[in-house]
Amino acid sequence: MNKSQTTSPEHILHVIAINGIGGAEKLLLDLLPALQEKQVKVSCLIFYKPATRIHAESIGKELAANGIEVHYISYESAMLGNKKELIAFLSARKFSIIHSHLKHTDFWLARLKFKGILKMPVVTTMHGYRDKFHGRYGLKWKSGQVLTSYYWLSKFISRNVDGLIMISRGIDKLYRDAHLGNKNSVVIYHGTSLHGMHPVKETLSKAPKLVLAGRLTGFKGHIYAIKAVKILEKEFPDLQLHFFGTGPEESNLKEAVKKNQLEEKVIFHGFVNNLSEQMPQHDVAVVPSIGEPFGLVFFDSFKAGLPVVAFDVPAGNEIITHGRNGLLAETENATSLAEKLKQLLTDNELRKKLVENSQEILASDFSLDRMASDYLRFYRKTISADK
Repeated sequence: MNKSQTTSPEHILHVIAINGIGGAEKLLLDLLPALQEKQVKVSCLIFYKPATRIHAESIGKELAANGIEVHYISYESAMLGNKKELIAFLSARKFSIIHSHLKHTDFWLARLKFKGILKMPVVTTMHGYRDKFHGRYGLKWKSGQVLTSYYWLSKFISRNVDGLIMISRGIDKLYRDAHLGNKNSVVIYHGTSLHGMHPVKETLSKAPKLVLAGRLTGFKGHIYAIKAVKILEKEFPDLQLHFFGTGPEESNLKEAVKKNQLEEKVIFHGFVNNLSEQMPQHDVAVVPSIGEPFGLVFFDSFKAGLPVVAFDVPAGNEIITHGRNGLLAETENATSLAEKLKQLLTDNELRKKLVENSQEILASDFSLDRMASDYLRFYRKTISADK
């Protein structure tokens, strides 16, 4: 029996505090069943506040339907008043490794490691830094952030867990520049199911439709999409821009739409449960984020048969190669964004080539099997180092 076999995890526990449904929750829905298909037992412990119980149960039911053992613990504050319940849960079960997601659970488990209460190895995925930071700086580190409590919380976590998984090279660089790294660190890209792939449209809709799916926050760059539509409206009078999502920037964006007299061209749909059904009804996806920790919206767009225009920033430029499986515009430049959109609105052959290439790359580089194998390799390495 070789060393990799002796250090293979027998039982993996994923822990998350769910307060909504975002990238971390979507990762669990894809990753945990993919790990279990590798003949590894996987369980999930979900923390939730009473107000967000519906989200926790929604994720938990979907995981359970895929054969994942799911447990729940309610909590009231980030300080975790029911720490004893967590300790009792972990003491009653034998796990090979614990995988934590998001800051609350990262902190709780790092604190147990720091105090010597928790002996088994703990790793965490860095899904991003924080929305407020990304909204101002994208993925570029600013040294003044060391004065924030969030920074020191992040440093405490990175120093006390046994390994960090970065979801992109952009996030990895951000954490390294901030001196928040860990000697046991790896970049693992998300994977996605290849089910439900749509072919590219042969021609555009009579009234071409752009789509931007994502939370209405500053770093998602919705304002640049609005400005691009304003630039294009004379040449494409029937062009529409559809937003899917909600968030703190909604009122500001609606005011910008009104100011630019685009009320009939920019449509706010809010949050929808059937995004995968809505996306294929459009013609081009626009992702003008000023810095995306990863961006599952790229996968959603590729699978919907849509060509993508994004800014030339991480992690978009780690997923898209300009001219091969998408187009990259100059960062924070609405004119450049409009120019790239015009290319796709006037060139059917280019749109077809980009979509076909993007779907091939999904299958070769971003499969669920590849992602699960990468995670298992990292678990084995971490377990071995802990012995």
